[in-house]
Amino acid sequence: MHVDIDGGVRVVTLAAGFEWSWTKKDVKSFCKLVSWNIQSRDEYGAVLRTTLGVDPSVANVTYDRAFLKRHGKSHQQMLQVSVYVTDLLDPDMPDLDVFLVDKFAELSALIEIELGEPTRRSPGYQPEIAWYLPHAAIVLAVGSRFIQIDVVNPTYQEWWDRQDDEDDDLDEFIEPEESVGDEVENGLHGGPLEWNDYISALAATLWLMPDDGRLELATANGIVRFALIDYHLSCEVVFNEISTATIVQDAQTIFSSNIWDASKNGGVMSWKYKLNWPSVFEKYELAAAEVVEIINKAYHVDQTSEIVVEAWNPTGDAPDISRLGAVEYFD
Repeated sequence: MHVDIDGGVRVVTLAAGFEWSWTKKDVKSFCKLVSWNIQSRDEYGAVLRTTLGVDPSVANVTYDRAFLKRHGKSHQQMLQVSVYVTDLLDPDMPDLDVFLVDKFAELSALIEIELGEPTRRSPGYQPEIAWYLPHAAIVLAVGSRFIQIDVVNPTYQEWWDRQDDEDDDLDEFIEPEESVGDEVENGLHGGPLEWNDYISALAATLWLMPDDGRLELATANGIVRFALIDYHLSCEVVFNEISTATIVQDAQTIFSSNIWDASKNGGVMSWKYKLNWPSVFEKYELAAAEVVEIINKAYHVDQTSEIVVEAWNPTGDAPDISRLGAVEYFD
């Protein structure tokens, strides 16, 4: 598993300062600036041999003169340059998610130092962080097997953004289901997940939470609520009023005081914490481990199949809970 962090930051810095005309002559000029070579080119684009220490060490240039002409840019030909900053990874590779999450968090933090606050953050499946500059949009994107940097023609980026807005507008006309969430019970096919597996599954689920996503894990003694709002993942562990003092006392020995804040509202005890998005996978795993330990040892849940999961989103796609081994729940 290879990633070229320094090379990726260098590409971003040089691309941000380059005077893009989005004509084909930019290919040769930018290659000279970053010490790359043109491997091949045709009417649809070009393949560039980069100097990044990854496999394949290539960048792909996309041409579409007809598209740009339709959008009032008749002198332009280029849509974007896409650069691999990691190897093209085996989808069955152990710890693939951890690798992608950690490197995405590291790269985004370093690029933010160079370019400032991002213009757009897009959590969820295949997340992106984008900086819109006068001459180009810089997009850091995670695929299922790689991380890449896209340097995008602003006209093309504006068009993509309009498509997203139109999709959001269309969602408003879709009749909602009677239930606001998707309730599921975990592990009815193939048996319940073991607790350690549930920790890993929950950590991965939290990393993939979409913007405004909500997730609840409900048990007889209390509920764990997660929400990703304004790029902060919040978690609240709430004990029911009927929970005994012993149950609450057991929980107090589990929570790490440096990340959890305790509060009491009437007879209901709760603990809260927040995590910035994106963060390294270890932080999601730490939170998941403590939540799972609370459910198992303080809530006195013997099997993960006793956890009822509900996921929804007031404004978009609900969180993907498939990793929790969940199937549809029926009362």
